[in-house]
Amino acid sequence: TTGGSSNSLVLLIKNEEEHLRHQQGVFDSISGWFADRDKEVTPALEPIYQAMARDLLTNLCPKKDNNDNDDDEGQEECHILDVACGTGVLWEFLLEAANERKVRLSITGVDLSPAMVEYASERAKELLLS
Repeated sequence: TTGGSSNSLVLLIKNEEEHLRHQQGVFDSISGWFADRDKEVTPALEPIYQAMARDLLTNLCPKKDNNDNDDDEGQEECHILDVACGTGVLWEFLLEAANERKVRLSITGVDLSPAMVEYASERAKELLLS
């Protein structure tokens, strides 16, 4: 019946919302662990992160032939939406690859966990100051 399918849809949405709240709580509670370990894990994974960042920029931000000078006005722009960004651990490598390719990069990070976003925001501030 129509009423039965409507009720199961409401139940599905309710369960999904409960699941998302649970996941948010889990990731909020472990966000500090991730942030603390990013610096330890990163050196071991650095070559993988570097290769992944280069490949992403090559595919997402193809460099156009441009005979202009290397000044900022002649740079290509690339915008990346990092969904489930966590602590933003990949951003350093994306920025490094963008600098190598002389591409101006803009990254927007989103995550279910507000605590992860807070760590990512702190990382972004540090990267912009370095």
